[in-house]
Amino acid sequence: ELARLRFAGHRTAAAATGGRLTSAQTADVLTPLFAARRLDPPMPEVYELIGDVWAHCATAPNRGHLLVLDEGVRLFPRRTALVHRAAALYAQHGFRDEAAALVTLGLRIAADDAARDPFERLQRELEAPR
Repeated sequence: ELARLRFAGHRTAAAATGGRLTSAQTADVLTPLFAARRLDPPMPEVYELIGDVWAHCATAPNRGHLLVLDEGVRLFPRRTALVHRAAALYAQHGFRDEAAALVTLGLRIAADDAARDPFERLQRELEAPR
């Protein structure tokens, strides 16, 4: 909850400057989230918020930063929002193979057309010529 409050506060402050979190703001939000990862039982909301933080960060995450989302997907493979966020972040930052694998998973687990649609859109983006 602390991370969620910090994220909301930093996003409000960042709205005036383009909506992106600085590295310091990102670290401020991620610190309690990474502590929460060590708690039992694991919570999918922790991984979903980590994905949201990386999506709003001014500093591009590298592959190592995004591996925590893979951990979340392994723990919660039926959370379509988490799978989609991870796939979208991988795609956005040029990790197309990882994104494609997550899109395949998402298409397999999507319960209905509404859940499948974002994965199909992302799949089309990945298949489009660069």
